[in-house]
Amino acid sequence: MEIRLQCSNEECGMVFPVEETIANRGIQCPNCGCECLPTGEDSTDTTFSHIHQTLDETRVTAKRYRTLRQIGRGGMGNVMLCADKTIGRNVAMKVMRGESGRDDSQRMRFLEEAQITGQLEHPNIVPIHELGRDEDGNFYFTMKMVKGRSLEELIWENKTGQRHHSLAQFLNIFLKICDAIAFAHAKGVIHRDLKPANIMIGDFGEVLVMDWGLAKILPGKDGVPRIHTETPTAVNIGTIDRTHPDEAAGEDDLRGALDDSADTGDRVRSVRSQSRMVDTKFGEIQGTPVYMAPEQAMGTTNLVDHRTDIYSLGAILYEMLTFKRPIDGSDLKTVLQRVADGDIEPPDARAAWRKIPPELSVICMKAMAREQDKRYTTVRTLEKEINYFVESMAVQKRARVEPEQEETLEAAKPGKGGWALLGVLSVLLLVMCALLVVVKQQERVAGSRAAVAEAMAERSVAESGERLSEACKELARMAIVAASEKDLATAMLQANAARRLAPESPWGHYAWAMVSVERGDLPKAREHLAKALGADPEHPESRQLSESLGKE
Repeated sequence: MEIRLQCSNEECGMVFPVEETIANRGIQCPNCGCECLPTGEDSTDTTFSHIHQTLDETRVTAKRYRTLRQIGRGGMGNVMLCADKTIGRNVAMKVMRGESGRDDSQRMRFLEEAQITGQLEHPNIVPIHELGRDEDGNFYFTMKMVKGRSLEELIWENKTGQRHHSLAQFLNIFLKICDAIAFAHAKGVIHRDLKPANIMIGDFGEVLVMDWGLAKILPGKDGVPRIHTETPTAVNIGTIDRTHPDEAAGEDDLRGALDDSADTGDRVRSVRSQSRMVDTKFGEIQGTPVYMAPEQAMGTTNLVDHRTDIYSLGAILYEMLTFKRPIDGSDLKTVLQRVADGDIEPPDARAAWRKIPPELSVICMKAMAREQDKRYTTVRTLEKEINYFVESMAVQKRARVEPEQEETLEAAKPGKGGWALLGVLSVLLLVMCALLVVVKQQERVAGSRAAVAEAMAERSVAESGERLSEACKELARMAIVAASEKDLATAMLQANAARRLAPESPWGHYAWAMVSVERGDLPKAREHLAKALGADPEHPESRQLSESLGKE
């Protein structure tokens, strides 16, 4: 007689048949070499059995809730609006449906969703109130009832003109989502189903990441899930220890941060992570196709990690920018193939009418890179890029005279380029103020000193013009250096400042031409060169570059 064994390594989860006579010989997984266990009910361990007993004791307390109506339906359960009679508030209750509750793996996943979400105590993650069983024996958990709309609905309302959110408002929402996911990653948890429908926007600006039903607890240092055999003494298994806050989430090596938190008791644990019953299998596709990463679309669950969530964050940003999903299509096979191939058009090209800043388009496509090692290393790194852009928008809002969307500025990152630019502009401001003071003083001089005042003013203006020209040239030089070092964001900022500082100088246009060359946009480079030579037909640098481009 054959029985089925399953690898205890959640990253593998391989299932294969063996003869019953050899099933108890400590067979190792042929895929990864880890211990294998029977897949039947006998594989359920004391952790799972104990929590059943503990939850049975909550059946009496379930009477405190009065069901008002159904407000949602998920893969394993229904979501009900309930009145909490003891506290006097409304809550959302997710109740496991009877047909799902007969399967141990489904029950374990339901319990894990409640435990993971409950242990992720963060302002942007929906809070869990209680986990229990009702009088009919069905598992349930209660959570905050969020009054508002999903991000999916908000995007649709903006697309159809019912609402008008600015780019800054959408980016502020996105940063709050990133905060929540960065926190979860620091606790060793990945979401695996991030999408606009799973983000709630409250009536007072709250942003909450919902539906952690597909969440996964990442393995520890040894590469396999940490299996704890001790018997839990309470329902809220693995309460987070806050004596050592995890500050490593901002570091580039998130895996190291996760491993460190595992040793300090700061990682999230669940009934499934403490059990030998593992049901994630290689080849199983989990998530929403148009938002899932290529490794999810291909079913390579052994490759799924925190960068999978980063891809989905990029997909959410994509829809915020374009009001379109990254990939359209109703045929599942076609959608999955396009995701696996990385066949996605950049946001600024996909929705040109939206005039999406190219810097944001670059950020979005990097987050959604097909290869995991080409994406942002951590959510914090992605957040920093968005913050730089948001800060830049605030600084440039009043200074922007001729908005050119292709040249929309990214934030000036603190560093030698940014501080140098601030220094140059500060000096220019002092010069112009001094000039105005001189002119005003000379206007008060009467009679015979009028001619002298006029001459002094003209000389001051001429000297200021020379200083402006030199400052413009210096900014252009800095932009060219930054472009050669592939720091295109800083280069664009400095080139734009040079052009606006002295519009009649060729240097600003020449700097933009060099930046365009580095970006591979030769038509735009020629356009800027034409403006530079229009300002000064004898400008040697512009003529040399023009001749060079003419030969290509």
